[in-house]
Amino acid sequence: MINPKHKKFLFLLSAGILAGGIIAFFFLPKESNAPQTFDWLTSIDQRQKISFDYPPAFDTAYIVPVDWPPQAILMNIPFTCTEAGIETGRAGETKIETIKGTEYCITTVSEGAAGSIYTQYTYTFPKNGKQIVFAFSIRKLQCDNYEEDKKEECKEEQDSFSINTIIDKMASTLQEF
Repeated sequence: MINPKHKKFLFLLSAGILAGGIIAFFFLPKESNAPQTFDWLTSIDQRQKISFDYPPAFDTAYIVPVDWPPQAILMNIPFTCTEAGIETGRAGETKIETIKGTEYCITTVSEGAAGSIYTQYTYTFPKNGKQIVFAFSIRKLQCDNYEEDKKEECKEEQDSFSINTIIDKMASTLQEF
């Protein structure tokens, strides 16, 4: 037989655990497959009725967004891509690349100017039977213009930087309204 004092204690303990579980269920953030973009901004295009989240900057010292946020274009056509060209050619290089399960048609055009290399990008991808295009430019500072310690830091940053990851995360937030 359970002592009445212990009964009261067990009852209060059970009630406390139950109350804590209810509070946690309703008030703690839920696990989500959506990308974490809490410090990102939202671009809203009222004309095309689309929105997407984007980072305000890249948190990099030697890579700078130029035409940012990307211009987003919604095309009511199926996704297609033709690979061709070279990055430094007039029309650039177009290639198909799969990033985290999404197929992208990526066109890059690069050109050097006054200590920097400017690269124009278009990322085209399918969404709900349509084709979406993100168009933007970035500027990479030429690392060879720096003294040895900064030159190495610059090269490491540029080698480890992935615009693909950023674009894929942005594409996953794109919504039509």
